Amino acid sequence: MPARWLRVALLLAAPLLALSVAAVPVSAAGTARVRTARITRVRAVGPGGWHVRAIISMPGESVQLNGVAAVSPSDAWAAGGVAATGSGRYRPLLVHWDGTAWRSVALPARIRAALGTGQGLSVIGAWRAGGFWAFDGLDGTWLRHGRHGWTAGLLPVPAAGDSRPVITSAVVLGRAKVWAFGLTVNRRGQAAPYAAHLRGGTWRVVAMPGASSVTAASGSPRTGVWALIGGGPQTGTANSLLHWAGGQWQQVGLTGALANTARLYSVLAISRASAWTGPGTPAGTTGPTGVTALWNGSAWQVWRLRRMLTPAVNVEFTLARDGQGGAWAAAGGFGKAHWQLWHYSGGQWTLPVNLDTSGTRAFLGGMALVPGTTSMWAVGERLAGPADQGMIAGYGTVGEL
Repeated sequence: MPARWLRVALLLAAPLLALSVAAVPVSAAGTARVRTARITRVRAVGPGGWHVRAIISMPGESVQLNGVAAVSPSDAWAAGGVAATGSGRYRPLLVHWDGTAWRSVALPARIRAALGTGQGLSVIGAWRAGGFWAFDGLDGTWLRHGRHGWTAGLLPVPAAGDSRPVITSAVVLGRAKVWAFGLTVNRRGQAAPYAAHLRGGTWRVVAMPGASSVTAASGSPRTGVWALIGGGPQTGTANSLLHWAGGQWQQVGLTGALANTARLYSVLAISRASAWTGPGTPAGTTGPTGVTALWNGSAWQVWRLRRMLTPAVNVEFTLARDGQGGAWAAAGGFGKAHWQLWHYSGGQWTLPVNLDTSGTRAFLGGMALVPGTTSMWAVGERLAGPADQGMIAGYGTVGEL
């Protein structure tokens, strides 16, 4: 299952994961030759703004990019997977920005063995000192890279007989201070939100309220950790927003509309008292196709995102800081060949920028601010011919030829 649909599948079919997730093994390394992805740089047309910067492809195979994390203007990582077209079994893919170009990164054989084949890498987060964590979406394997090299392993399960955790989000606070979020299913087929916290060198499962997946999480040492429990129309449960404070989860009250008539798919931490969330109304229900909402510590403010093309895009909706006190919102899907990007500045959201991908369809994986700048990276994939190709876009001066 492509990573872009993980959050929807978790909400609508969580009980079925007791069978499908538990069956995903961590396989041994094969002897097949490891192929290198082809990365084609794209020259931007016009000054500034959003432009496609690179296309990642591999003959006869589909490439997807699911997340991006930036350490500095000369250090960024994008994670995803590569699979034989139509197979659905993804090998991990990592590409690195070194300040001049995006380059494919070969994983050591022992790391490939630990990660195996499954979803590919679906979630990635970096820490300031220079390094990153990445997670496989379907079997709870993790990957870390930093000054001490490569390491990989498995996240713990809440109890014996529970499924391997499906990981949808991570918050990286430092090399050894990390949260991983998603969903597990117990042996009775009951779904529950999943959180694992790495501290003091040990991963520990942290109980969370709710009966659905964590669809998104965000945080930093300054803001603390925020997590979103998905729900809304057609799911049988309500959305909820949580903040980790004082060693426990504190629930932030949502309006009736945000809790029950929208699906919440993204959260962006602003401070220990405030956060953005990005919901939308799915097809077949009533309400605006896309809105953003800001919790300011005492009340909600809600904005409509104008000219969002279709409710279907809300499964690929993400929020990120803009480096100057505002935010970017991005959505992809549509059955169209472009992404839409909105910018929040001066108390208002702009009309969307439509980023043409030159494909027949385009999907959004993730978006990240380049620290110390107002430049951005965004990743995803496009369908161009018989197979998907990974796509990297940039905003501002980052990655310009």
